[in-house]
Amino acid sequence: IYRINDRDWVKWQLLTSNTEYPDEFANEHDQQTELSGDAMVITAGHEARNWTFWSSVIRRDKGLRADNGFIHRVDTKGVDGGVWRNWLGGSDSWFTGIGVGLEGEYTEDTSGEICERMIALEFSYNGPLQTGVWMMLKKSEERYDGTNYDMNFFRLHSGFHPTGNLFIGMGLRLGDAIDYDNGRLGSRLGGGPRIDWKITDNLQFYTDLTHEQLDVNGEDYYTVNMLDNRLVYHFNQKTFIRATVQYTHT
Repeated sequence: IYRINDRDWVKWQLLTSNTEYPDEFANEHDQQTELSGDAMVITAGHEARNWTFWSSVIRRDKGLRADNGFIHRVDTKGVDGGVWRNWLGGSDSWFTGIGVGLEGEYTEDTSGEICERMIALEFSYNGPLQTGVWMMLKKSEERYDGTNYDMNFFRLHSGFHPTGNLFIGMGLRLGDAIDYDNGRLGSRLGGGPRIDWKITDNLQFYTDLTHEQLDVNGEDYYTVNMLDNRLVYHFNQKTFIRATVQYTHT
């Protein structure tokens, strides 16, 4: 990353990969045994007290592979960017911060066929009791297996501290989603509550319940519930012991 001044910066990432697959794996996935490709991401941004904006240029070759990483799509080129406006409240105000943002993305493959385009409107609120609310409304078009899907999606994260040592929050995800196994459009619902409780200076309890379901043509395609409970005792800053209980039902 290169900082032009206190507010403006440029960040870039260049990747290259050379991959050799066993013949059995290559035949199973209908691809070559040897692949190579490059990737490039360049982002420029501006961060100030009231305004933030950024823009990126992205390209990933068809032969690029990062199977043990987080690149889920190759053979793409595109741009994305966004702008965010902040308002800061005073010490006696009903809010400490309010923000509104707009973000967009356009991606196509290297032959010029559209892969995805998206526009999203975001809103955030911070107030008393360390209350935080973030919402996003997104409209997108995604191409998968030769079909373009128009989708609308809503996401919400919120939480507050009723006391100094207790946090209560929740998340919600609602909208259209693609059933990638069968190539069809479905309806997605997810989210759940979270509690983080510092019982004493040394003892902390955390619990998180996540619900996720996908309905297709009015029928339940899958439903998953995951419960994550953790109890941590800190002997000092460097030593702790943790007990974890996790449960998943599908």
